[in-house]
Amino acid sequence: MGDDLSPEEFGAAYRDLSCDDRKKLVVIAKRLCGGTTLNPGDLLNEAICRTLLGTRQCGRELNVVAYLVGVMRSLVSHEREKQKRSVTTDDADEVDAHMRARLGEKPRAGSAEDAIIDAQERARIIGEVFEMFRDQPEELAVLEALRDEIAGKALRERTGLDQGDLDYAKKRIRKALSLRYPKGWRS
Repeated sequence: MGDDLSPEEFGAAYRDLSCDDRKKLVVIAKRLCGGTTLNPGDLLNEAICRTLLGTRQCGRELNVVAYLVGVMRSLVSHEREKQKRSVTTDDADEVDAHMRARLGEKPRAGSAEDAIIDAQERARIIGEVFEMFRDQPEELAVLEALRDEIAGKALRERTGLDQGDLDYAKKRIRKALSLRYPKGWRS
């Protein structure tokens, strides 16, 4: 058979690992997971599963422990790159709250005149914000959808952006608004 272990041969080689080698893999998995959302046990299991499923191949000349460490490093590297490119759900929720506070806050209880003044001020600010992003179609589409209180899948469908691009557009909007209105739009 070629230069790689078959999934069955790899499974047998993994089962033949000593208790110390297995402990070593767990310790290394814990170290590698630092700064990520990955669970060390899941990381090790994913490395093993990918080899057993044939999506990763272990060369016959490689030490099984060294091979698994390499696969885990690769998985962690991909996870870190993914985290760099995306915004967490908490950040996305924060952006939504931030945008709604800046663009669609409900008028405070008070007189009808206060409500009219608040509505006019809100319309003026919304106009300014839309003007800020007139040359940025992705951000403008996100603002329009948020103004219409569209969220989730409907927001992605309306803007035509995948979740990562949508989160990034919201992050750029939040940053621009924070620079333009550092104390909030009411101050």
